[in-house]
Amino acid sequence: MRETQFIAQNQEKWRQFEASLNDNSDKDPDQLNDMFIQVTDDLSYSRTFYPNRSVRVYLNDLAQRVFHYVHKSHKSPWKAFGLFWTEELPQLYYEARRDMLISLFVFLLAMGIGILSSYMDPEFPVQILGQTYIDMTEENIRTGDPMAVYKEKGMFDMSLAITLNNLQVALLTFVSGIFYALGSILVLLFNGVMVGAFQYFFVEKGLFLESFLTIWVHGSIEIPCIVVAGAAGITMGRGLAFPGTYSRTRAFQISSRRGMKMMVGLAPLIIMAGFIEGYLTRHTEAPDAVRATFITLCFLMVGFYFVFYPFRKASLGFKQSIQDPEPAPELTQPFKYNVIMENGEIFTETFRFFRRYLRPILAYVTLTTAIYTFIVFFFTPVKPDQLFFFSSDPFAILGDVEQFFFNPQIKSLWLISLFCLSLLCAQVNRLMLRDEDPEQLRTWSLHWGRCIFGAGFLLLWIYLPVGLTILAAPITFAFALSWNYIQQVETTNPLNAFVRVFNLLMPRFGKMMALGVILIMLNSFFLMVLSSGVLQFMLGVVQWLVNLNEEQAVQVSIWVNTGLTFFLMQVIVALYAIAMGFLYYTLAEMEGAGGLWQKAHSIGLQERIRGLERE
Repeated sequence: MRETQFIAQNQEKWRQFEASLNDNSDKDPDQLNDMFIQVTDDLSYSRTFYPNRSVRVYLNDLAQRVFHYVHKSHKSPWKAFGLFWTEELPQLYYEARRDMLISLFVFLLAMGIGILSSYMDPEFPVQILGQTYIDMTEENIRTGDPMAVYKEKGMFDMSLAITLNNLQVALLTFVSGIFYALGSILVLLFNGVMVGAFQYFFVEKGLFLESFLTIWVHGSIEIPCIVVAGAAGITMGRGLAFPGTYSRTRAFQISSRRGMKMMVGLAPLIIMAGFIEGYLTRHTEAPDAVRATFITLCFLMVGFYFVFYPFRKASLGFKQSIQDPEPAPELTQPFKYNVIMENGEIFTETFRFFRRYLRPILAYVTLTTAIYTFIVFFFTPVKPDQLFFFSSDPFAILGDVEQFFFNPQIKSLWLISLFCLSLLCAQVNRLMLRDEDPEQLRTWSLHWGRCIFGAGFLLLWIYLPVGLTILAAPITFAFALSWNYIQQVETTNPLNAFVRVFNLLMPRFGKMMALGVILIMLNSFFLMVLSSGVLQFMLGVVQWLVNLNEEQAVQVSIWVNTGLTFFLMQVIVALYAIAMGFLYYTLAEMEGAGGLWQKAHSIGLQERIRGLERE
């Protein structure tokens, strides 16, 4: 085809492209994508047949402009952040209005049960709240300050401890919904009974007004958050119990994603409630009118966002329907590298990768667990029950993680842990590198050597105080495991990789944190389930069958608990390492668009152009 004929055939299309680019209105992403493909297609043709003509220069300039708009047209992260809180979350709460109503009804019913039980049995609050707390409160009443419990600690320490506890309670309420929603209902019942018994205890002492104006200063936010967490758990469990026309797996994918988003909306309020309880609740000397007004405003704020605003938005019409996740790809499909993925896609790909390479990953986890337990129990003269402590409180395991890495009875425990963590990370990352590029033939020792630094960073994080350890977990895991992967995939030294981590993660801090919070919430649930009474019940059955004496039963229990806990923590590290690998490719693509350029250069090799096929 002659150049003049080529220009005449396409000039009207190019003119429309220019007019679209000169228009200052928002560009349609699909239209830009089609435009980019067509312009680069024409550019490739002109480079082949008219390499020294002006049409090639013109098309090259036009392609650059389109490429610029492809990146420029991405939604602002702040705009997306605002739409999440003003559009998506209210729509989620509106669509879950039946679950919200069920959760509220269950909690109020449980409160009524707690009040009625306390009225009929004066000893009931002791069974629910514990004798120690009852004795302490009665002593505070005798000394003239019944609400002194809120003044015992410093304001910051109390706020931090309460915030963590409230987050754990909300998390447990939500994740218990995985048991077909019944788990969330049971947790709501327990918390409702406890609140009812707690409130009636002060009513019986003639302190209703004082207790109400103190407890509900923070409870006006804290209790609704628990109710909404219960609704999120019911939403998640409903997908399992009533899948409808979907498969049970597909329905659970949709319902769990919606439930997790509902939980994200609670985080700021839970933090606010912890701040109020630590800094404001202690001021019991404040005028009653001021406290009553504050409680009323808090209830109105919560009611507005969770009830009135969603219904108001529904009456006006939501901007767009909620986009449910696509069905999970099959295990045989190739994984996505060098593409930009949302956190939901990274989450899905992480578990798909884990399932495909389940055997080698579990083999590495089992190996490192066996090394750890063998060295700890066979080369330490101290009895197992003097090495580790396991509480019956499901939340305690989150604060007892440090003992598995830093233990005064085993001075070199940190070194054993460092070896196990780095070995596991090296092998998991090696699997991902080989999957992305089968030509990766680096030696095992090189992979392991590059993972020591990130594993050491994780150990430093574990050594922090418990509160900081939990709060900083999403950042620390992301930084340490990304540091490991960057050293391996880019074959660079630790210092350059350290700088590279900051350059990639810090500009997308929100994306990293959101993914980290989801993973930490999920993994915390697994740890709490492990430390619950289920395992102790199973060990009791074993003791009954094997006929162990009490001393032997205690030692076996410590052995089993230690092995299972370390095994589960290694699984958590493996999952996080996989997720950070996929996050690396996403962030690298957002920064350099290497995958997009590769696709652009490949256009025109074997494509149909205006009815012609060109090699």
